[in-house]
Amino acid sequence: MASRAKIDERGRLHIPTAERERASIPLDSDVLVVPKSPGHIELILVGEARLEQFQKNIRGRLKHWKEEEHRADKALAELTTKQKHAR
Repeated sequence: MASRAKIDERGRLHIPTAERERASIPLDSDVLVVPKSPGHIELILVGEARLEQFQKNIRGRLKHWKEEEHRADKALAELTTKQKHAR
């Protein structure tokens, strides 16, 4: 769904609350403004709010993660570290 917004005489754009909430962009957030084509911009949430959104989305999804099952990752990291120190 879409709604109309207006750019005021100072160049400010008010994003309607419903659209902002559906996009999970909290108030007082930093956004990256990316011009895509004439008349088309993209807003990308950046900074702390984006990290908080990621943490909220990922919370509870790694319940069954067991570090000991990822020995290969650990071994590779150790090998890489040893090779860096050998140089």
